[in-house]
Amino acid sequence: MPRLTRSVFRDLFVWMVGYGLLMGIVFPPFVVVLGVSADQAMTPVFFGATLSAGLLVGLMNWGLTRLIVGARMRLLASSMHFVADSVKGATYSGDWSACNPDTCRIAVDSSDELGDAAGAFNALVGTLAQSHGVETAVRQFTDTLATHLDIDELADAALGQLMQVAGASAGALMVDQDGQLVLRAQVGITGADTLVDVEPVRRAFRTGHVVRPEIPAGVQVQSVLTSFRPHDILLLPVGFRAGGVAVVVLATGATFAPEVEKVLVLLAQGLGVALNNALTHERLQQMAAIDPLTGCYNRRLGARRLDEEYARAIRAGGQLGILVVDVDGFKATNDIYGHLTGDRVLTGVATAIRRVLRESDDLVRFGGDEFLALLPGASPDDVRAAGERVCASIGGQPLDVSDHRVIQSISVTVSAGGASYPTNPADQAEDLFRQADIALLAAKAAGRSQMLMATAETGPTATSPAFGSGQLRAGRQPAGRAG
Repeated sequence: MPRLTRSVFRDLFVWMVGYGLLMGIVFPPFVVVLGVSADQAMTPVFFGATLSAGLLVGLMNWGLTRLIVGARMRLLASSMHFVADSVKGATYSGDWSACNPDTCRIAVDSSDELGDAAGAFNALVGTLAQSHGVETAVRQFTDTLATHLDIDELADAALGQLMQVAGASAGALMVDQDGQLVLRAQVGITGADTLVDVEPVRRAFRTGHVVRPEIPAGVQVQSVLTSFRPHDILLLPVGFRAGGVAVVVLATGATFAPEVEKVLVLLAQGLGVALNNALTHERLQQMAAIDPLTGCYNRRLGARRLDEEYARAIRAGGQLGILVVDVDGFKATNDIYGHLTGDRVLTGVATAIRRVLRESDDLVRFGGDEFLALLPGASPDDVRAAGERVCASIGGQPLDVSDHRVIQSISVTVSAGGASYPTNPADQAEDLFRQADIALLAAKAAGRSQMLMATAETGPTATSPAFGSGQLRAGRQPAGRAG
């Protein structure tokens, strides 16, 4: 039907009144055809009555349409204006509570086009709320990623938020490190470290596609309160550029909502960037902390670790032992064999020392050919035993210093000085190191290839006849280190 004006209701008025008048004009000849006398039907009075009746019917139809349809349209329009104003205000205030699918919903009480319009409006409001929910989740997730650079803290925080978004009861996050998936965070999964070898997990990482594996019978997941058999598992790959970075495992006792997978894929994009940055930061931290030649901690980090362990021993009322180890005659080794061979000697010495220390001990390359071993909780006897193991493992044993051209081994020895807090009193970590270093100097002066222990009463004393004997009273320092 062609439009006559810019108003739908004006068009309805014209068409309905015109239709009523047309019916008034057509009605008298029509009743004549039906057998009514022309003298009665074709009179001005009857024509006027039928025209008036047609006009009245047209006006009533228009009024009813305006009343019924117009009211519905005004309700829909006012609701749209309210939603628009609410969205505009919330965009700047951040308060989205004024309009949600409950408060902005229109009742759908008809099955016609008006009912369809109301349903479509409600669907639009629901979609808007869902879109805002996704936007909020992305913003919160981005804020979480931005506040963490440590890989473990980032993994824990990211996994927690992904579980919240997905409505998962358990989850795990595995990160690719040097070509191997490593578990960095888990919630509610017993034996989560075995997930790195599960075929669907590796397939999700390899293909970069979300995997929803079938769940074998008997599989149980340990949640916060109780164990349950997962009904749905989602394996989410996390990538950066063209490669994979991580895999997230999410499990629930119900079923993940249809839109969850799309939201998780969206969040995974930011997570990939954050994990890559955290891994890069971790590698840089390792590079800054590790001596590249020997693989030991470098002096900067070693000094910090010494301060930390000393402070921990004071707080806990515990013990801290340290060993200072020096390669005997290292300058002569460099002069005779060259610096490249000297580097291989240092690498071999570091390897030999680490082999006889405990797993909880730290080894630091403190100087050119000087190493510091931190022995948390070690008594003087423990320090003495560790020093003797170090000297025995290196003294007189040929070190393989071969390269790709020449097969060669060199016999070297080391000297060591030890101290243990609180047997050796120290006001600060540096004092404890100084006592061990004085003991080392005494070992050098006494003939090298031996272990000397500082004591509170007599200063450093030889601890094993096998490595010679000697004594240095506290406060007296040898003239110099002979190398």
